[in-house]
Amino acid sequence: MTHHPNPTRDERGTTTAEYGVGTVGAIGIAITLYYLATRGAAGEILSSLWGRAMDGLRSALPFLPEVPWPW
Repeated sequence: MTHHPNPTRDERGTTTAEYGVGTVGAIGIAITLYYLATRGAAGEILSSLWGRAMDGLRSALPFLPEVPWPW
């Protein structure tokens, strides 16, 4: 039998808190990436990558519509 040091401890909200911390972290990363993508050379590189990816998809799947760079 396993002995638990504090058997009355309630951990029902633990998972919710972990999701909350993960969500805040993901938002922080998204804001940083958006900032980098809309400024200077990084934005030009991402725009070029997006265009190349869309060209590759359109050549493989010619029925896809034109999808412009989001910003």
